[in-house]
Amino acid sequence: MAEGLQLVADPADWLPGTVSGWRLVAAAGWATLTAPDATIVYDGELALWPSCRQAAIANGWVWLGVGVVGLGEGCDIGQALRTAAGAGLLATGLAAASFPGPLAQHRQ
Repeated sequence: MAEGLQLVADPADWLPGTVSGWRLVAAAGWATLTAPDATIVYDGELALWPSCRQAAIANGWVWLGVGVVGLGEGCDIGQALRTAAGAGLLATGLAAASFPGPLAQHRQ
């Protein structure tokens, strides 16, 4: 599952160092996430708060969490992340990110 990401054992691990090869390209409500082996692991909608987008643009990276988290409408995201981390089901890393402008939607 990790693919170079760091498994989270406790909250101190939630902000790890950068990971080589992971890349997020996002614009106009759409994102493509590519793994280190060039496999596209996500190509779909992206809802991003303006402040998060500004931080990602300024820093050139995004916090990437991969795992079995169990997010749903109305869930407590903090608790969901803690539960997943406690079960060894969450890996994180700081992935390179770019926001080049509008992207065509790849999926129909």
